[in-house]
Amino acid sequence: MRAYSIREALQQGGTATELYLHGLGLREVPEEVWLLPNLEVLDLENNQIGQVPEAVALLTGLRILRLSCNPLRELPVALERLPVLEEVYLSRCGFRALPGVLSACRALKKLDLSGNRIKTGALEKVQWGKLESLNLEKNALAAFPSGLENAPACARCNWRITGSLKLLHPIGCRQGWRFWISAATGSLKFPVIGGP
Repeated sequence: MRAYSIREALQQGGTATELYLHGLGLREVPEEVWLLPNLEVLDLENNQIGQVPEAVALLTGLRILRLSCNPLRELPVALERLPVLEEVYLSRCGFRALPGVLSACRALKKLDLSGNRIKTGALEKVQWGKLESLNLEKNALAAFPSGLENAPACARCNWRITGSLKLLHPIGCRQGWRFWISAATGSLKFPVIGGP
């Protein structure tokens, strides 16, 4: 069941599975959110939230977390304790580097970090076993993100290089991957045609 306010969600007796609180000018996540254990989708986009509390770990069924357009300083370590978190949206949050906790989100399939200030694409220490879609478009990348060979399931990666291309990483060529660079759209697509 969908809810578009905390009040509506609580009136549903805590059975809400989707909560949409976008564009409400919130400065923090309302504490009542943690009283909704059945949430699968939490949309907090377009607010003024600077921090997500560790209490997010209480939402063990959370599959989709939308935090785009918030001035986030960091992400809580508790995200790694969300066993079914598949999609995280963090566009236009002001991140300068990939939030480290995301590498511990084992179920993550879709990650949107577009429109941030990420300068390095160092993903090599990250094991993106299930990642299928990574959006790094409109960042300050000066080189192709290395480490994407650690994302064997990734079928789509959007990115944009600012300045000259310093490195074109041979993405998992030993695993039989192909990729295309589209200068017009700034996107890279590389469907797995072989591999593990």
